[in-house]
Amino acid sequence: MKDKTIDYLLRTTWLAVNKMYNEEAAKFDTTMATGFTLLSIDPSMVRLQRLWVLLWEWKPQACHEY
Repeated sequence: MKDKTIDYLLRTTWLAVNKMYNEEAAKFDTTMATGFTLLSIDPSMVRLQRLWVLLWEWKPQACHEY
């Protein structure tokens, strides 16, 4: 087999990290992308975090046609 290129090593490393993070996120019924987004929010923005929780838990009422 030929020598592994740097892009091959970076890609396989990133895929391994991505898999590990997604497995951890799955324990909380979410994805790596959602978790990373939530971690990236400035902690001083508590109102935005509360809004996120409200939106996450909100379930619209079923529409009934008469």
